[in-house]
Amino acid sequence: MEDAIRHNEPEGSPKLPPDGQAAAEPAHTPYGMQIPSISTRTQRPAPETARKTSMQQPPPPPAGRGWDMELPLIPTTLFPGTYNRFAHAAAMNIVDDPGLICNPLMVFGEPGSGKTHFINFIAYALSESLGLDNIFVTDGIRFSRGIDRAIAEGKIEQLEARLAGVKVLIIDDVHLLLVSAENGKYISKWLNDFVDRNKQVILASGQTPDRIAGLEEAAGFLFTQGWTVDLKSPSPGEYKAILLQRIKELEIRISENELADVFSSLAMPLSEAIKVLENIKKMEKAAPGTADKSSHSRTLGLLLGTGEAPGAGAVTDDDAKKAAAWRPAAAKSSFRLGIFCPAGGRREAEFALYALHERARELGLNTDWGEVLIQEYAVDGLYAALLRAGDHAAGGRVNGVVILGGPVPSPALRHTAAKILGSLRIKSSWLARADIKSKAAYAKILMDLL
Repeated sequence: MEDAIRHNEPEGSPKLPPDGQAAAEPAHTPYGMQIPSISTRTQRPAPETARKTSMQQPPPPPAGRGWDMELPLIPTTLFPGTYNRFAHAAAMNIVDDPGLICNPLMVFGEPGSGKTHFINFIAYALSESLGLDNIFVTDGIRFSRGIDRAIAEGKIEQLEARLAGVKVLIIDDVHLLLVSAENGKYISKWLNDFVDRNKQVILASGQTPDRIAGLEEAAGFLFTQGWTVDLKSPSPGEYKAILLQRIKELEIRISENELADVFSSLAMPLSEAIKVLENIKKMEKAAPGTADKSSHSRTLGLLLGTGEAPGAGAVTDDDAKKAAAWRPAAAKSSFRLGIFCPAGGRREAEFALYALHERARELGLNTDWGEVLIQEYAVDGLYAALLRAGDHAAGGRVNGVVILGGPVPSPALRHTAAKILGSLRIKSSWLARADIKSKAAYAKILMDLL
């Protein structure tokens, strides 16, 4: 595989004019072997300049997308900038000529760089010309588990017919594909058929191309045979502009200076910053007493812990006694919570549940849970444990999950865990061990689970 990696930019690569703010390194790097499919033989040079994208959002899509593995199309605005020039150019090429240029398109980047947002933008842009029924959007976990379910229920022919009838297949978080002997032959067949028939394939990965070579082999498809684009994080100026636009859309009342002071000092990934803004609006509705009419500054402080004293350390014996004396509400509550903690961390998990209940009461939230599942995990077995949470959810035992982090912070682990649970339609939140006594951390968890 090493010898097959090509580091030179091939002929036909998108050529964008300099704008005075060129990235320090190319944002587009081709990887992998070139398979001589129809699409690669008919590939044409990309247009030289990426179009400006309309900032107007399309109307919401109709409810219901057929198969459980399908994700809804989400109206999405893309903010073109130096950080995503090549990705934006590739998107416009695909919208103009789906299946003929940049096929398959593989987008990768660090957690929170906006990959899901980006492919939602392409999906919605394509839906305007091709129609919703011609686009199949899923993610790695839903796609593989959905195939398994179709096989078990004898519906694989219906699923194959559905895919045969669409013109675009989009798989988010393709690095989380769960390839097995049973579903692998279908994954390989369908992906290769799409490319060979000039039907567009768009993939997003949280891992770099060199780290998914084994997955490519298992899936029988080279994700990197077409165009591979590294989605960069926005510059500080672009980061601020995107947040200001989202603040305007959500009608959040905080000053531009406050925005710069709070988010810049925290060096928060863009996706997390946007989630904080969305949680502000959730808290405004769920706990109206936390905000005043002129500003959301207080609500922001409650979520981020600005001005909050540093954590008081580990859970003490007294803390553990208080937690042990508390019990969740009776089964009349429809909210059922699961908490995953590192092996040997049950004491901390019980305290976290108690502290979460207390914070909800302090904020005036009418939120409680009737059944609590506490499950310990080994660090290297967290993903498998979370997948089992999907079985608990299907059985009605869990509809929200809190994950207690281990002693060593891991942003990548936290991001992937959220992706897995989101794919399983389970709301979730992460509690860092260092924040186990932070009131802001519990306010955030409550908003994440609403």
